[in-house]
Parts: sequence; C-alpha cells; structure tokens
Amino acid sequence: VVSDLIMRYPNTLQPWIPYIFRILRDPCALVRKQALLVLSHLIIIDIVKIQGFIAEIAYLIEDNNSSISEIAIGFFSSISKDGNILYNTLPDIISHMLDQDNNNLGINSIENILCILFSYVKKEKQIDKLVEKLISRFKSTKNSQQ
Repeated sequence: VVSDLIMRYPNTLQPWIPYIFRILRDPCALVRKQALLVLSHLIIIDIVKIQGFIAEIAYLIEDNNSSISEIAIGFFSSISKDGNILYNTLPDIISHMLDQDNNNLGINSIENILCILFSYVKKEKQIDKLVEKLISRFKSTKNSQQ
C-alpha cells in the first residue's frame, strides 16, 4: 500500500519518507524485510530519493536475518551498476556509520559493511575522489570520534 501511495503521490508523501525509512529498524524481521523490499524497489525506479537515508539500508547488511542481509547487499550491487549513485552516497553512509548516536553497531560490523560497499567502487578515479571527499569531511569534524 505504501509503495502504491508513494508512486501515485510522491510529492505529497515526500515529507513522510524519514518515517518510512525508520521502519527498517523495526524489531520484527518480517516488517524490516518487507520495508526493505518496497523501499529498494522505489529507489531503483527513482521514485524515492536516498540522500540522507541510504545508511539505514546499509545497516541491514549486518542484519541478524540472513535474507534481509542478502537483499540489502543485492540492493547495493544493483545501484552500483547504475551510474554514480553509490559513489555519490558513500560519504553520507560513512558519516552515519561513524555517528554513534545513529547506530548501535560495533566497529567490526561497520568495517564489514564498508568493505562490502567499497567493493562496488571499481574506478580508480572514483576511489581517488572519494578519498578526497572523506579527507575534507574529516578535517571539518570536531572530535576524533566523528
């Protein structure tokens, strides 16, 4: 139902997108899985913009439910083949991952997620630009935790 509403009235529902992405943190695995399937489909067909929310999907790479984890990995594999979407959102994902207020993941989980995501960036020029973006973000942080 949410998918149909968003496809029919994307501008009306745009302010509610943050709440829809919060469903990805629901304690029920079935709810998380269905939300991931709907949101990933809407993102891939370019109905929902991912800027600022894609880290919520990245967290699911380390989900306890293996089918959710596989769907999340498949999503990133899919968007990595479509232009520069993953490349452009990686700095945002990394910022969210390192913000302790936004997640409850351990450092090993964060490393695993980032290793998987970086494996999809193949072009050397993109890697160099990504390093430059990250360095500029690190320079603007206030403490070493950020």
